[in-house]
Amino acid sequence: MPFLFVHLRNSEYCARDEGAEFDTPEAALAFGVKGAVALASEEIGKGRQGTAIVVNIEQEDGTRLLTSAVAVSVSPLMAVEPDLRDKP
Repeated sequence: MPFLFVHLRNSEYCARDEGAEFDTPEAALAFGVKGAVALASEEIGKGRQGTAIVVNIEQEDGTRLLTSAVAVSVSPLMAVEPDLRDKP
């Protein structure tokens, strides 16, 4: 099993793991994407309208094997009149 590193990065956050053995680079990417989704969820929960996180999978020597992006955004579909928001 290859020893790979997962990196998550956006404009406000950067993380690099300690490295781990994965069956394939794609398995490492799936692991990284789950982390990116959790991070994006936290940012949206804090009131951001959108965020994007880049996931890189690298070998021990720094060779990049895979790169992917996770993007999450929130868009209102319909405006509700302010006086109707509090009514059941």
